[in-house]
Amino acid sequence: MVRRRMAGILVLSILMAAVLVRPVWADDTPETRELRKRIRALEEKVLKGKPLPASEHPWYERVAFSGGILSVLSGTSGYSDVASDLNRTGVTASDPLDTKERLDMSSNFDLFIEYPVGMHGLASAHLSMAKGDGVIPEMTEASGLTPFAHYTEQDLHDNNKLLEAWYEGKFLDGRLIWTFGLLDGTLYIDTNEAAGDETEQFMNAAFYDSPITGLPSFVPGMRITYNFVHGFYGTLLYVEGDDRSYAQDRLFARSDDFSTVYAAEIGWHVAPAGKEGNYRLYGWKDTTDFDRLDGTGTDNNQGFGLSFDQHLTEHLTLFGRYSAGEKSVLDFSRFYNLGLSFASGRDTFGFAAGTIRSSDAAKKKWSVGGRNLTLYEKGLLISELFYRRQVTETLSLTPDLQYTKNPLGSGDLESIWVASLRLNVSF
Repeated sequence: MVRRRMAGILVLSILMAAVLVRPVWADDTPETRELRKRIRALEEKVLKGKPLPASEHPWYERVAFSGGILSVLSGTSGYSDVASDLNRTGVTASDPLDTKERLDMSSNFDLFIEYPVGMHGLASAHLSMAKGDGVIPEMTEASGLTPFAHYTEQDLHDNNKLLEAWYEGKFLDGRLIWTFGLLDGTLYIDTNEAAGDETEQFMNAAFYDSPITGLPSFVPGMRITYNFVHGFYGTLLYVEGDDRSYAQDRLFARSDDFSTVYAAEIGWHVAPAGKEGNYRLYGWKDTTDFDRLDGTGTDNNQGFGLSFDQHLTEHLTLFGRYSAGEKSVLDFSRFYNLGLSFASGRDTFGFAAGTIRSSDAAKKKWSVGGRNLTLYEKGLLISELFYRRQVTETLSLTPDLQYTKNPLGSGDLESIWVASLRLNVSF
């Protein structure tokens, strides 16, 4: 009896082993053996740091395309009174402002092309076509701010333009990143997770990127970033060219000289109590010969700033910026702002408020001569509230409301409201 039980157990064990081992036997074909051999060879090369062979796919199958269509309809309230006062006092005598309330639309089409180069490299190009200028030209001159940060037809100067074209390589196990070519300097310095994308977050240029730094966009340059341990990194940026966004052309009194801008940033990625945050400290020097406000010659614009975004809860983020520039050449030389962003599912709410402080040199310049309209005597106060609804995976709608008090730093000018509706289609 015992022998029969032992024999039964032995037979059952053999059958179970056969069932467990059978998949290995069934897959042990010449093809699978060759595949396992190639995988082991690739693993050995990766461990030894040797380059992998190029993809067997043709080059055109490795090209990645993405892009989007962005349209913004904006209307103003209070602008006409400000424009009339500026025209009447002769501030804009050379180019009088249109005194009608603004209701305009701007649209643009962006195309991004990426192509992998080797194991650790990437080549990228960014093309854009724009139509319309929205309320940007008049509003910028009337208030000192750009109510929508994205580039328009006037920014691009024609209907199509190559904005970026760069190569980026990663070295030392990805810790060192080197980028050179035609760059947008604002993408590497003074970034912010909650307020750094004007196509999906805040529209006001001041909340997207500090109006004091004036980093050039779409110009030749080079960026080097090194990632140290524990979320600490350092970035060096070099960009050159006298091309600036329309907002910076309006804010700064520039000469026609060729400019070079140097910037450096250190940052930390932290997670106190499991809540992720980013803290950045940066400095810059713009070698452009700016006209000094006291008329004694020219000077460069240099300064420093900080930017942070910190999750308070899973859905709520606190963020802010501070920047200080050269007082002798800038009408506005200090900027502060704080804000909150709440994101849950398909819905995102954002609110930000800030002030741009006038420099002492600007106050003296505009307080002499018996002027009947004093500019740059007070801080320019701004705020913005938006709600974005992700309708589908590719389509989002964003109603947006902005408020500006003391345009051009003047308490004599009316406040301005800007209401916008943004449509963003990505692919």
